[in-house]
Amino acid sequence: PDNTLGVNGAIYNALTSGWVNENLLTYNHQIDKNNKLNIIGGFTLQSTQNKRSGYLSKNIPNPELGVNGIDEGELSSLAASSTENTLVSFLGRANYNFKSRYLFTASFRADASSKFAENNRWSYFPSAAFAWNMYQEPFMKALSFVSNSKLRASYGITGNNRVGDFSYLSSITFPYNSYYS
Repeated sequence: PDNTLGVNGAIYNALTSGWVNENLLTYNHQIDKNNKLNIIGGFTLQSTQNKRSGYLSKNIPNPELGVNGIDEGELSSLAASSTENTLVSFLGRANYNFKSRYLFTASFRADASSKFAENNRWSYFPSAAFAWNMYQEPFMKALSFVSNSKLRASYGITGNNRVGDFSYLSSITFPYNSYYS
């Protein structure tokens, strides 16, 4: 196929910035010599901003100028975009420990992402786990070739918000050659 763009080049600038604020509160309680309780509660906020701009030129007459000669060509396409997304999360976890042998964990997370439509922003993620630290049992102490042994079972729900910003909204774009001056 023929090169319809001739000597061409593009320059684009992209800037991504973001911040995260995490707030956690931990409570540890020794109920008695055999029972321990650990509770964590938290609230997090996070935001990311993305900005992009640039253009593509074709039929550049002086390619020896490199990037500095792009403005001498015919403008082929323009790009400019700015997006922002936020995430708000509430989370909690409770750990119960009996004799360092039996461990129970329950956790819950609630997330709201601006990447989803207003009526679908919140998602909930519960989980629970049980672990048996067999190495703490007397019958395991006699087995010198075992340095540690634990059996664990867990169940939970996960999710993600790895979709584009504003993807739930309709969008329309026009190619550069369709613009009305």
